[in-house]
Amino acid sequence: MIRTFIALLLLAATATLGWAQGETVLTVRTESAARTFSVADLEKLGTVEVTTTTPWTEGPQTFRGVPATALIAATGLDGAKIVRAVALNDYAVEIPVADFAAHEVIVAIYHNGNRMRVRDKGPLWIVYPAAASDHAAPEIRDRMIWQLKEIVAR
Repeated sequence: MIRTFIALLLLAATATLGWAQGETVLTVRTESAARTFSVADLEKLGTVEVTTTTPWTEGPQTFRGVPATALIAATGLDGAKIVRAVALNDYAVEIPVADFAAHEVIVAIYHNGNRMRVRDKGPLWIVYPAAASDHAAPEIRDRMIWQLKEIVAR
């Protein structure tokens, strides 16, 4: 009984705090292969910090993460025209790969200096660092998918 209780507490803590060190947080799939990334793997691609606003937060917010262009290059998706981004709840959206460079999109890992937890739109959030007026465009707003778990080449 006590072991079950402790196991449930540890499970709840992991879900609340985020992924364990080294655990896969993102899978990138092509027609022929899949590559998984932990937070450490993503950080090895290099990170940038941006301060922007979003429709879901109040005031300027600082995000740090991997430039989406670096992720695309590292996974061999340079030739893809569109990727499908999938969230933990299986919500999915298609994003033109050209957006990544045109809008300097990042795959955010940190929000205001803290590792994002599932309950805080983490573990990953696709962020378009644009002016608040740009986020009013439905196509941009819809592409800012949080709780990202997978990117699939189309």
